[in-house]
Order: sequence, then structure tokens, then C-alpha cells
Amino acid sequence: AVNASAATDEFKLEAFRIVLRALLGQAGSPGPVQPDGSTPQPDVTTGEEWQLKIANRLKISTEQVAAIYHKESDNVLRLMLDTSVLPKNKQTATQDIAQLLAAGRVAAGFDESGTAADTIRTETEYYGRLDGNNFSRALRNLKPNFHYDAKEKTLTPRAPGFADAATIAKKYLGQEK
Repeated sequence: AVNASAATDEFKLEAFRIVLRALLGQAGSPGPVQPDGSTPQPDVTTGEEWQLKIANRLKISTEQVAAIYHKESDNVLRLMLDTSVLPKNKQTATQDIAQLLAAGRVAAGFDESGTAADTIRTETEYYGRLDGNNFSRALRNLKPNFHYDAKEKTLTPRAPGFADAATIAKKYLGQEK
């Protein structure tokens, strides 16, 4: 049907991209092709832009970012982890999830002054690794590479924290031990 239509090749390509993104669960479009054939600069809210920001900050590929992170909406960044590779030890799993989530959210610009502990708690609970009695301690024990602000209840990566998150991401992707 598409080939039989009188649509231009650029229109067909853009339609294909939209359908492919929908099938892959990625919202948004980089926008239409301009009349001169150029593509406009990507909007900072498109999936590609947030993936590039994380990839640049963690120094990993966008493919690795796409395998670990999923943007559900403008303010919701989730992890896509295989529970079979998460540590059984709840404190270690909590720390891995916290480092990945805080580094990803800060790098992508979701959080400017740190990731809310409640956001991390929700993600940890989703993966069945929440130890409610020791949750805050697990976050505090991430220092010095992460700063846990007990008053504001936020976790903020420092420069080495982004490198730690990249190592954890690669571990979950089977690229590091």
C-alpha cells in the first residue's frame, strides 16, 4: 500500500521511522524532513537526545544506553534489567540500581540536583530487591562517588560515580565481570 501511494521517498522514510519507533516503544519523532532535504536539529525531549546525553556522560554507546534505560515519559526514566543478573543480595542490588538510575537521570537532564530516593526506592521495589530497613544506608554507603543528601533525600553522582554506573551497565550487558 505504501509503495503504491504517491508519497515522496522522504515521507515514506519518515512514516517507516514513526512505525518502527512505535513498535520499539519509543515515543516521538525527530521531526519532518525540511523542504531543502535537511533534517531539523533533534528536540531535547526526543529519545535520541536523552540517549546521547547518557552515552556521552557515561562514555558508553547509545546501543548500550538503549539496552539499559527506557524513557516512559518526559519525567520517567526506567531501567530494563534482567532480574536473573541482579545480585541476590538486596543491598548490592539496591546500590547497582541506584547508581544506574541516578547517573542516567542526571546525565539525561531529568534531575538537576540529584535523584529522589523515592524514585530509586520505587525502581528497587519493582525489581524485588528492596530492603526497606537498610535502604538509606545502602545509598549512604555509595560515597564518595555518589553524594546522598539525607535532608533532601536525593542521590547525586560525582564524576567517578558516572564511571561506576558505566561499569555496572557493562556488567549487566555481559561485557565486564
